[in-house]
Parts: sequence; C-alpha cells; structure tokens
Amino acid sequence: MSKSALHHWVIFLIGWAVLSLACNSLTPNAPKQKIVATSTATLPPATVTASPSPAPTLVPTDTPVPSPTPIPWPSQPITAENAKQIQEINRWGRGSPLQIQPLHGGTEQFLVLTDFGVYLYQTVPPERLAFIPDAATFHLSQDEQLLAVSLKNGDVQIWGMDGMSLEKTFTHTFPEEIVQKIEEDMLLPFYVGGMAFSPDNSEIAIGYADGNVDLYRMNEISPYLTLRHDSFSLWGTDVGLVFELSYSPDGKTLAVFKYESYINANRLTLWSLPEGELTFVSEAGRFYEFVEPAYLPNTQTLLVFSKYDSYLYLSLRDLQTGAQLNRFDTDLVDVFLTELAPDGSQVTIYGWEAAGIYYRQVRSLPEGEWIENEKLEKLPNEEAFERLDKLLFEEGHYYNSWDGAHGPKSAELGVTSDQAFRVLGETHWLMFPEQTKQLLNLPEDVSRLYYDSQEQTIGWCTRGAIHFREKDGDVTTVEVASIIDCDGITISPKRHYAVTWYGKSLYLINLETAKVNRISFYGQYDDYPLDARFSLDEEILVTSVRGLVAIWQVEPLLKLVDSHELYYFTDMNREIVISKDKSLAVTLIASRRGQSDPSQIVVWRVADAFTLHRIRPPFFGTSQPEFTSYVLSPDDKLIASGDDFGGIRIWSVESGEELASFDIDAYPLDLAFTPDGSGLIILLGDGTVRLWGVP
Repeated sequence: MSKSALHHWVIFLIGWAVLSLACNSLTPNAPKQKIVATSTATLPPATVTASPSPAPTLVPTDTPVPSPTPIPWPSQPITAENAKQIQEINRWGRGSPLQIQPLHGGTEQFLVLTDFGVYLYQTVPPERLAFIPDAATFHLSQDEQLLAVSLKNGDVQIWGMDGMSLEKTFTHTFPEEIVQKIEEDMLLPFYVGGMAFSPDNSEIAIGYADGNVDLYRMNEISPYLTLRHDSFSLWGTDVGLVFELSYSPDGKTLAVFKYESYINANRLTLWSLPEGELTFVSEAGRFYEFVEPAYLPNTQTLLVFSKYDSYLYLSLRDLQTGAQLNRFDTDLVDVFLTELAPDGSQVTIYGWEAAGIYYRQVRSLPEGEWIENEKLEKLPNEEAFERLDKLLFEEGHYYNSWDGAHGPKSAELGVTSDQAFRVLGETHWLMFPEQTKQLLNLPEDVSRLYYDSQEQTIGWCTRGAIHFREKDGDVTTVEVASIIDCDGITISPKRHYAVTWYGKSLYLINLETAKVNRISFYGQYDDYPLDARFSLDEEILVTSVRGLVAIWQVEPLLKLVDSHELYYFTDMNREIVISKDKSLAVTLIASRRGQSDPSQIVVWRVADAFTLHRIRPPFFGTSQPEFTSYVLSPDDKLIASGDDFGGIRIWSVESGEELASFDIDAYPLDLAFTPDGSGLIILLGDGTVRLWGVP
C-alpha cells in the first residue's frame, strides 16, 4: 500500500474525521421526510439515474443489486438559449468514505459512512451486507450490539446489529433559527453532533446542534434529562456543534465537552446521573477526544486527550472531583488508535507526528513514563484495510481527492467520446460508463502530472528525462539532459514540444531535436511559473506567473505580448485554455490569501493580452465563493464553472454574462464537455461523477 493510500485509512480512523470533511465540502440540506425501515428493500446501484425513485432502505443479503439501466445520454448541444434547461441526467458512484469503523467480532466487517448513508461491508468473503440511507453520522455501542444512526433531518435511529433491525427512532424539535441557519449553509449541515451509549445499552446521550444534550432511555420516546451549559452551547463564532460524550463504567457519570479543535475555548464537564447535576467544570482548554477505552479499571480515572499548539497530551482526571491527576505529552499531532492494558498499567497509542511519520507509543499509567516508542512502517490490521480498500473501489466508492482551491488537482476528467469518459485519479484510471478501472503503475514520487485528455496519455518529468504513459499502459521516455529538476510539465497536442518549469525558470523543449530554450523570471516576479498551454496547432504558447500572462511564438521562440502585470495582486493564473482559432485564452485566477480580490475567470484577447472579461462568482450575503474549476465548450462560446459553494454556472464567452446557475450538493473538482457539446460532466468531491444536459 502506498503512503498516500495508507494515509487515507489513517484519516478515516480519526474519531471526528467527519467534522473536518464537513468543513471542506458541502452536503445536502436536511431532508424533511421520515425514513421508515421495512423488512426488505434495495440497495442503490453504483449507477443512479436522476429520475425520482423510492428512498432506499435495508436489504436482505440475498437480494440482488439491480443492474444499471441504459444511460440516456443527451443529444442536444448546450447553448446560450437552452442553458437554463440543463439538469442532471445520470450519476455514477456510491460516495467517498467519510468515516470507517471496523467491527471486532471476529469477522472483517466495517461500517462505512458516505454522503448517501451507512454501508456495512464484509471483506472475507467480500460482500455488502446492508445499507442505511440519509445518514449524517453513526455511533456503535461498546459491545457492538447497537448502532445509533443520526439522519440528516436530525432523527436518531437505533439499529440492532444482529439482523440489522430498526428498534427505535428518537426525534428532536429544533428552534427555527437553527433550521434556517443549517438550510442557508450558515452552520455545518448536520443536526446531531455526538452520541454515546451507556455501558449496559439501556440509554443513549445525544448532543444536538441547538446546544442541548438529551438523555433517552431505550424504552421511552422522550428524553428523561436535558443537559445545558454555556461551555457547550452554540456560540456566535461556531459553525456547528460537535460533542464528545462518554459514560462512566457504572453509568452514573456522563463526561461532556464541545469539540473546539483550534482555540482554547472548551471545557470538560461531569454530570451525575440520573439526577443531571453538574459536578465539575474544568478550566478552559483544547480538549480533543476521549481515549478509547476512556477509563482505568478502577472506574474512577478518566483519560482524555487535549491539544497544546499542534501537539496532543494525555491527562488523567479523577471522575468524582475532576481533578487532574497527571498529564504528559505525546509529541504526536493526531491519534488514530489506543489500547489499554487489562490491568490499566499502560496505554498503547498509535498516531503520527508533524512530519507525517507514524509511531506506536507505550506509556506507563498513571506516571506516563516511556516504555516503548516505535516508528511504524506498517499499521495495525493494514492487510484488512487493504482488502476493504479494494472492495470499496469495486463497489463504486471513489476517492475524488482535492488539495483545495490553491493547490493542484489530483483527479481530472478526460472525455474520450460523446458517450464515454475517464477519470484520472491518484492510482487508477476510472473508465465510464462501464465503471471499470485500470492501475496506473506510476512511480510513487511522481507529482504534477500532465494529462492529455485527447490522446489519453500522462506525462511527467524527472531529472534528465520526460516520461509518457501511453494509452495502452506502455511508458516511453525521452532523455533531456538539460532538465535538472522539475516542478511541472505541459505537453503540446501533437507531442512535438514540452514545457517544464523549475524554480523561476521555464524550459521549452523540442522533443524531436532536443533543442531547449530557457525563459527566466528572475528579478521581475516573486513567484514561480505555474502553468503553460499550447494552442492546438502548436504555434502559440501561453505562460503564467503571478498576475501575468505572456503569449509566445513557439518556433522560433519569441514573446509576442504580455499583460504587463495588470493583476499582480491576485494569485496565479491556473488552468489555461486557448480557443481553437487562437483568438482567445481563458485562465482561472485564484484569490491571493490576505487580499480582497476574489477568484476570477479571465477571458484574454491573444493578439495583445487584453482583458475582455473578468468573471467573478456572485456574493451570498457577505460571503463570496471561489472558483474551483472551469471548462470551455467545444464551440468556444460557453464557459462552465464550479465553485466551492457547490455552484455550477454557465457563462457567455462573448459577453462575460451569467446565463444559468445550478446548485449541487457537493464540491465540484473538475468539469468537461462532451465533444458534441451536449453533455456537461462534473467530477465531485463526494465521490460521484454526474452527467448534466438538456433532457
């Protein structure tokens, strides 16, 4: 398993990975309908049509998965006149995993949360056992007999793991202000921020987005107790509420704190049960998560992780008084697994430090003395997670990853025909609509790939060479001795030329004659070259540094014109596209951190690098989204854009005006038109790919 793939699984094992993912991606607004379990149901196929269909529920294991129906590919080109009529035609993928929890009952079973719901998978033999739709998060009881699932409308379902039967549903009435803020994306899109079962499973504590922690007995429908405290209420600076909840082994104490990962603003509270009396409030700190298990065998000592700067320390507290008995540093920035010795004499901690190196620590308790500190090359149960990784991929859980609006793509679309396309991921090709995959087999240290969507080849550079992975999988290498190092590469459409850049220099390479021309940006600009693009006939080259676009004649190399640093105080020009007739160039400019200028799509006139249009996303209240990607239509008349608010917009190239806009419940990573201009394919951060067009 590659280090990148290994890191995926480590992230999934973090208790509150769902929070960090929710902060960076959009999920659908809370549905108003109730989901009622039935004795039989169907699982959603990896290919899902956009036509209305009954909400999926649980299935018996012998129910076959429906085969996908033929895809109704659009045939009418998208134009300025019909742009408002486009809609989703089809989608592929069951969603990227947001949270994964292994079961410990002797079988390799895993609960997997996606934006669509909770799946139960078994890896030996590989099988999808169950699916619960519309889940926002889940919590498994300590004995793995009960599963609490919070739905996107705020209801909490209790499922029996033996047979996956729905046993109870708890409802909560939310203030209208909270509902409005969630629906308007002013708060993170989940109503339930934490759940915990009592040791005997007789009750459950649920933390809600309105700041209440309700305690329910399993044989009752209303809470017998509601806990409120300023330390875990919704403050004006909060974007949502997430709670850490833990029952003591005897069920007579509940430990609660509100998760605040970045500021010293939360407090640990202890409550006596069933009275609901507040017995302790800690000093303000950065309490992070409870150790699992959270109590020493004496049942009177609580173990909790906190943060100081970026590092975790572990503290031991008296459960009766809340007094801190000891505290020791771990030198780790995150922890994904803890194990407690049966006699409570030591704790084993698995985590990683700031450089991303994984460690296994063994510390004595309660002293915190070092017993072992081992650097790990392999994580616990890694083979099981590798099997799960393979199964999830086959089931349509795609890892559409993205490094943010200020970083390069790590998943890209390439259209191969009017009714077929590929997704270039970190490790595989994904071919659609067949949903087959092909291993890339690229060196692990390769970065900043160039993807030729027309020829379906991948290019990258290393010291002294340029490499091409051909469509059939073969790798061709061209030796170029002048390449000392390489930060990025662009290949011309007919593969006669390549441009590489390193530091503040850009190199134009004739791949047939090995002639190299160097362009230096020393003494003029503070930033490195970021991107370059050739015209289809290979006669024109467009390059960018911060705020500057330059137009070059390729042979012989000659700068024709540049934009004279008109936008120096904006960030880099990304994703350069040149129109077929070479009259226009389009670039995506991300806003520079600390500057007021928003991200822009800029349409340039190639002849004199004159700006024809600066397209900016509209404001939503006081917030303005940033463009994440764009694509030029095959006839060069339309621009389709995606932004980090989940907006898809169609713009006129001629006027720069917005023609149509649509909201999508996920983060658009990449867009592509089909060659005939009838379909718009959208790659999304929720692990799906969607086809839009005029029906």
